[in-house]
Amino acid sequence: ARHSSRRRPCALDSCVMDASPVSEGSYAREFYDNSIVGYLAVETKDVADITEIRGYVCSTVVGRRSPPPGHDTCHTSRAEVPYATEWGQAVRAMLKYRSRVEKSTILEIRRRGTDGSEIPRDWFKPVDGEKLFIAPPSHVLDKKFLSTGQFFQRGTADYATAPCPFCQGSLAGLEACRGQVGRANFIRNAFMVSPCPEEKCIEAQVQRQGRLDDPDNVRKLYHACSRATADLIKRSGGKFKCGSKGAGGGAIYFAHTPREVEWKAADRGGPSGGTEYVVFECTVRMGNVYEGSRDEVHMTFAELIQKGQYDSCILDRGRTGYPVPPPPVPGTREGCHPGYEFVVYSWDQVDILGEVPRDPVSAGV
Repeated sequence: ARHSSRRRPCALDSCVMDASPVSEGSYAREFYDNSIVGYLAVETKDVADITEIRGYVCSTVVGRRSPPPGHDTCHTSRAEVPYATEWGQAVRAMLKYRSRVEKSTILEIRRRGTDGSEIPRDWFKPVDGEKLFIAPPSHVLDKKFLSTGQFFQRGTADYATAPCPFCQGSLAGLEACRGQVGRANFIRNAFMVSPCPEEKCIEAQVQRQGRLDDPDNVRKLYHACSRATADLIKRSGGKFKCGSKGAGGGAIYFAHTPREVEWKAADRGGPSGGTEYVVFECTVRMGNVYEGSRDEVHMTFAELIQKGQYDSCILDRGRTGYPVPPPPVPGTREGCHPGYEFVVYSWDQVDILGEVPRDPVSAGV
């Protein structure tokens, strides 16, 4: 298999209406689950205090940490809660003022709390440029509106003996940092895919983030599943969980077009199995792509890294060859060509833009 890698200075992403690489511009992470207001980056060591005990405590005086009554400390020197509509933006905003922070975690700000109450509209301050704020009169945003976003905990058997995917070193003793699907932990300015403390592994994750953020390496692609599964994805905040097997190993799979998911999707018997089916339109951060053969059944995230710092895999299901042609690939409209499959192994590489109509092959074609 060949490989491809197109790199240029990192920029934020924007979406275009095709399956080609996404153009450069201003990209805001989409919220398939519209109960999410935005994202707040906090130091990882403060997560339990914020989400389980006190909520996010602001200062009563701008510019210095003066906690409100009932609190000995606060989490910010701001009088309001700063938030962003994109993970990276939230992390950069935090690091601007706390440059020494190594580990941070993204908290989802939920419009509706765990008790059913909602954040009052008058708490949202007018947008000041790119700055977004929530101003609770008490200077505390209740923990009921904050979530780590974790929706699944993998069993230790899934990773207990798995080494760091970058250096292949042991991760013994770091089990508490692993298996938290849906929780976005960052190391410096990079999504953390390994808790390995080795500097070379941290730098590898920073480089990975740069590849994923490059708009040349982002595609608009399609994924289909049953309505029941789609509802689970929505409740998770629009996040996917890797499957256990497939033509490209246990991963998340996408097609070039809505037509092609009609024969690629397998959830609950597939689209033709009589189950209500949903097609998602997604932006997928492919990063550095490994151009695979028709099948790569033993491929994993770690295997991609060891092959040469790859971030995703493409399967040439019809043996058409590379580079991948623009969609639709000839024959896929008629259902007589299998097309390509686009495969990622980490949920942070996917954003759901929304649901689109199915596009089945017409009878008699």
